[in-house]
Amino acid sequence: MNFNERYFSLSCDLDLSLVIAVYNEEAVVSDLLALLHAVLRTEKITYEIIIVDDGSSDGTLAALREHLVRIPSLRVIELYRNVGQFAAISAGMSVARGAWILMMDGDLQHDPADIPRFLAERESGADLIASYREKREENSRRKLITAIMNRLNRLLLGVQLRDFGCAYRLIRNEIILLMKDRAGYVHYNTADLFIKSRRYIEIPIVQGRRKSGSSKWTLLMFVMFNLDILVTAMRPVLLAVWGSLLGVVVGIALYVLHLVGATSQVQALTGPVSIILLSLQMFVLCVILRQLIRERPLMLGTPSFLIRAIYSNRVVLPAPDLDRLGAAAGGDSDKQPSRGQDFAP
Repeated sequence: MNFNERYFSLSCDLDLSLVIAVYNEEAVVSDLLALLHAVLRTEKITYEIIIVDDGSSDGTLAALREHLVRIPSLRVIELYRNVGQFAAISAGMSVARGAWILMMDGDLQHDPADIPRFLAERESGADLIASYREKREENSRRKLITAIMNRLNRLLLGVQLRDFGCAYRLIRNEIILLMKDRAGYVHYNTADLFIKSRRYIEIPIVQGRRKSGSSKWTLLMFVMFNLDILVTAMRPVLLAVWGSLLGVVVGIALYVLHLVGATSQVQALTGPVSIILLSLQMFVLCVILRQLIRERPLMLGTPSFLIRAIYSNRVVLPAPDLDRLGAAAGGDSDKQPSRGQDFAP
């Protein structure tokens, strides 16, 4: 068992875990926590607020820790280095103890006032309550790119989802279990989330502007996000099969044209067809290479994140059979956190 796994949850003893990843959001985390606490404390549920600090270089971690005493349900996860939004979300989900997991952005573009609407839909029978941005305060270019990619993703995945990019979602814990490996790590993937769901619904939300700072998303990150859907879906595989068959047919047709003496026609078609097929091959090779690079750490057993500490203001009893984990690893068991145990602030 490595250092991360001692923090992983062994049971779901809460109604809700709210998981948020933040990176250099010092200016907004205090307002975010105040709004979350104000909303959740009015709900008749047991809950925890998990904020994952994704290796921030500003004062985000310090600002979060200042609220530990005031908000008893708060748990702050400190990652050793910046690993990206989805790996940070995976870290938060790996330690979550709620029967339902609510994920949202930490820049206040997602309104905490919508949380009761998500919770009300638990009785609908859906195990995944997603959302779509009915109104977005963003520029036209981003809206156009999102609309194109949503349409393409619906075609590739076969999931009739309005908005793949809206990360405000309430997820039943059973779906999270299906995304865990044998060591307890959650491997979050948007496409996988909907594939593993028995039934999902969408509710409309309004996405506001960022209160401060700028988006961490770049065009390259946006492309990589959509490639996750490409490598998860089966439809691209079927399209590739049909494409290869089409290539065989085109090759035979060109050869027949050559036999009958239609040399000029063959020469006119060979160049464009070759360029198109070569470009498709290069694209497929890039996708495969990217996936191999991502899978290599999993094959080696290397974690995608390292939890440096979890801070909270309460004592959580460790699992009895893992009390001596620190001593077994050569450390001081009185100073090593056991599985499920947080550091006090």
